[in-house]
Amino acid sequence: MKIVLAFLVVLAVLPEKKFVETSRRWIQTWQNNKLENGSCTGIPLVNAFEFPDFASLRKKGGFSRSRRMVSKRLANGPVSASSLSDLLFCSIDDDEILSMDAISLSKAIQIERSLSCEQLMKATLDRIDKINPTLNAIILMRDKRILMNEARSCDRVLDEILDSNVSTENVQKQNIGWLYGIPVAIKDVSNAKNLPTTMGGSPLYCKSPENLTLATFSDPYVENMIEDGAIVIGKTNAPEGGLGSNTFNDMWGKTLNPYAFEADQTSISAGGSSGGAAVAIATKMLALADGTDNMGSLRNPAGWNNIYSLRPTAGLVPAAQRKNRSALASILPHPASTPGPMARTPRDCARFLQSLVRDTKKFNAESLWTTQETLPETIRIG
Repeated sequence: MKIVLAFLVVLAVLPEKKFVETSRRWIQTWQNNKLENGSCTGIPLVNAFEFPDFASLRKKGGFSRSRRMVSKRLANGPVSASSLSDLLFCSIDDDEILSMDAISLSKAIQIERSLSCEQLMKATLDRIDKINPTLNAIILMRDKRILMNEARSCDRVLDEILDSNVSTENVQKQNIGWLYGIPVAIKDVSNAKNLPTTMGGSPLYCKSPENLTLATFSDPYVENMIEDGAIVIGKTNAPEGGLGSNTFNDMWGKTLNPYAFEADQTSISAGGSSGGAAVAIATKMLALADGTDNMGSLRNPAGWNNIYSLRPTAGLVPAAQRKNRSALASILPHPASTPGPMARTPRDCARFLQSLVRDTKKFNAESLWTTQETLPETIRIG
């Protein structure tokens, strides 16, 4: 316990360079004293430590954030040397961040505090800058400075909650949804406030990219994901009118299949009509995105881009009622096309669907992976 208290003092007063040097020396001392097979504060220690590059911790507040994480972790009780070294020195590179599924991102941001919303947003925007110009999955983006500021704001809120002595396990009880700080993009057939909706570049909705009208509201299911904490960064491509098993239009161009060989990219389809969303997820630009499905528009591009999706029951996900509905459409209790989730894992798909639905009485993702741990009192055979 004395070691832990002393370390807390060091954390509070040492400048960055001294903090690093002292941390290295102290952990080396623990090794030399053969504490690795014993117990520092009641938790077994590991046999060896690994020290990744310290330079990565200096990026954009990464080092000070690591220092805060160590302080919080030590203050919460006993900690093994392995956990301590992970907190001090472990740095996640952009590819590791973007390879995580959404549930893991949520856990890293809110519970483990090993990842900041700012880090995730920067990695996301850098990835989009790098590969989206070739693949054309995301067609409209909000201002990057605004997005980075929103991510930093999310970090400040989380820090304030944790500084008020709320345990990390109870963060989501503070009106912080599981999607808090996670970037998403909306298919360009649905409304997201302050972004244009061109219906896949349809001239019925807009004449040109220079003459776009911003939506004044978000569709109900988009509002649901925002209420769960998601940050909407832009719009994904769709065919004109949102109709088709391919994703191209005259205004925004064609979305390419990332699994095609370079020579064949223009001839191999990304699927549709939610092809932009599927490609963005498959290439790790996003962990999650929405799509819509009438006759396969979620399932088709999911299959062609090696991700997961499903078509929810019509009416399960609340969608906006369109004006001037046709006589045939007016007969139906719900629109034939329904919004739905897209993700790289089935668990993300289910959890995201719950966010879109919002009402857990209608759909509860937890029930899909909750197992009965004990046998019933009586067993019936036959």
